[in-house]
Amino acid sequence: MHFEWEFTATGNIYTTVTLDNSTNLTEWDLCVDIPEGWSVVDVIFPRVRLVKQGGMELISPHNWGVRYELDGISNFNHSSVYPSSQATVRMMTLNRNKNALYFATHDKNANMKTFTVQVSSANVILSVDITPSESWNVNGEFSIPWTASLGVHLNGWESSAIDWYRPFALSTEWGKKTHQQKKSPRWLLDTD
Repeated sequence: MHFEWEFTATGNIYTTVTLDNSTNLTEWDLCVDIPEGWSVVDVIFPRVRLVKQGGMELISPHNWGVRYELDGISNFNHSSVYPSSQATVRMMTLNRNKNALYFATHDKNANMKTFTVQVSSANVILSVDITPSESWNVNGEFSIPWTASLGVHLNGWESSAIDWYRPFALSTEWGKKTHQQKKSPRWLLDTD
């Protein structure tokens, strides 16, 4: 799928959503044509609004990980800055029964971003707030240098982490080696 918005004063905004047939994840990309001398300085992408239903819960990587049951919550905002102890991985899930909506950024360079959840009595909004690097504004074009990955896993959030996040993490420079191969200090290996 390819979505395009035209703004006569500022250019075009393109969102491309592709389906990875090997994983059944949708991969979301954002690109913007910008006039000469302009730059993109703030982005919220993607931003997904869902109808709140009974039995939903949020799994967030906040600190060591947290689970929020959303029943009875009508005004809740949660954010986690990555990379930091606030967000140790770049994924979260919204669960209902055994189904998990996987919401992640597959960013091999670990750029700064804030995962945000807003819960009202009617909706749940998942988004990623990004402060772009000036280097992402090149020759009148802006693009985010990673994909946002969304998918529904029928076997729960643990399976989405194992099937989708783990292969991504193991493909990164920082995830290719074990702590022993990296010669991590003993105190780190003994933690948790």
